[in-house]
Amino acid sequence: MKNNTNPKYLNDDAACVIRAQKAETSAYQALYNRYKHRLLGYIRLRVDCKDDARDILARTLNKAFANLQKIKQPQYFKQWIFKIALREISNYHRAQKTRIQATSVEDVPEIELAHNPKNNSLTESVRDTLKYLTNQEQDIINYRLFQKKEISEIADITGLSNQMIYYTLKKALNKFGDMYKSKYKLGPEKKEGEKNEAV
Repeated sequence: MKNNTNPKYLNDDAACVIRAQKAETSAYQALYNRYKHRLLGYIRLRVDCKDDARDILARTLNKAFANLQKIKQPQYFKQWIFKIALREISNYHRAQKTRIQATSVEDVPEIELAHNPKNNSLTESVRDTLKYLTNQEQDIINYRLFQKKEISEIADITGLSNQMIYYTLKKALNKFGDMYKSKYKLGPEKKEGEKNEAV
C-alpha cells in the first residue's frame, strides 16, 4: 500500500485545523511549519531582542494549539493566530513599559526577515520608520498589508467607517513611503497622481 506522505489537505489551513482538532499530528505539524517563520518575522519587526522574540513565538504557538478546539471558523486560522501574536507582543511591551512598534509588509509580503541575515538592515529601517506613524496608522497598515484584511473587516475591528479606513491607510502609506525614501535615500520620488496599489 502506497503511503502518501504529503496529502493535499496539508496545504489548506481550514482542513488542517479540522484534522488537528481531531488530534492528527501531521495537521499540527503542517500548521506549525507554515506559520513559525512568518510569525517570527512579524514579531521581530516589533521586538528588538531575538531571544525575547523567540519566547513570544513559543507562547503564541503554545496558546494557539492549546486553544485550537475553540476555533469555530477554521478558514480564519491565519487571522486568529496573528491576533494571538499581537496580544503577546502587546503584553511584552507593556511589561517593558515601551510603546509597541507596529509593522508593515509593504515591501516584504511573507516577512521572512527573522531567519535571513541579508534582511536585517531592512528590518531595522522599516521598524525605525514606522515609529513616525500614529498607533492607529500602524494598526491599519498591519491589518491591511500583513493580515490581508478587507477594508470592511478593518472597519468592523476599529469601529471606523470604510471611508475613514481607506483615507487613513492611503495617508499612512504615503507618509511611510516618503519618510522611508527620505531617510534611506531610496529610489525616485513617486510621480504626482500615481496611486498606491496597496489600498
